[in-house]
Amino acid sequence: MNLILLLLFSASLSCVLSGRYILLSKRYQLFDQPNQRSSHSEPTPTGGGLAIAGSVLISCLAIHYYYPVFGAGFEWRTGIVVIFALLIALASFCDDLQGLSVAVRLSLQGLLSLMLVFLVGPIPVGDVLPIGLSILLSFIALMWLLNL
Repeated sequence: MNLILLLLFSASLSCVLSGRYILLSKRYQLFDQPNQRSSHSEPTPTGGGLAIAGSVLISCLAIHYYYPVFGAGFEWRTGIVVIFALLIALASFCDDLQGLSVAVRLSLQGLLSLMLVFLVGPIPVGDVLPIGLSILLSFIALMWLLNL
């Protein structure tokens, strides 16, 4: 399958799932009310990242199937990344709906990030950095990415 078709599939899936989620959020009144720390001034549908996360995960699986990164077939590392991404998406969705405390959210993200780094491996940097520093930087990078 052509990579351009996979990218178009990913974008289309994201648009469709996001559109469906917006309709559901209106039906069930899933809105984030703006406060002093908000970057929006009007009530905004909350939890929409779940639709985007779902489309990204489905697209990553399709891309991996057609263009395997680690060799032919579905490798165990891909499965681990997908499972951890789903757990992070679920935790973020719960945070959107119920407002998890900062301590709970960061603890969950930290635990999942550490497990992912140890199961899949740190960012490959060759012999440039000691393995311990590579693990630490991988953990920091994941935590930064999750809290942008």
